[in-house]
Amino acid sequence: MINSKIINVSEVLKLLSNPIRLGILYQLEHEEMCSCNMLEELISVSQPALSQHLKILKAHKILTSEKRGQHIFYKISSPETKKLIISLREIF
Repeated sequence: MINSKIINVSEVLKLLSNPIRLGILYQLEHEEMCSCNMLEELISVSQPALSQHLKILKAHKILTSEKRGQHIFYKISSPETKKLIISLREIF
């Protein structure tokens, strides 16, 4: 029987297998916190596509968001995810 930790890791890796989501996390690891507009510009993706991927990452508790005025800023929510992104950046 597979334990829950392995299942959780598998789910995170599935989320990271999408290049747009991985790009979002790479940018957030590097910039710490970014607005949707900043991310749109940095990873060269349309706003609707970016919003869909941000929604997925938030739903899986990979990201958190904070509203500041008219802008929403995103950041990586867990130290484990941040460590994983740093490791991926170092390896590849």
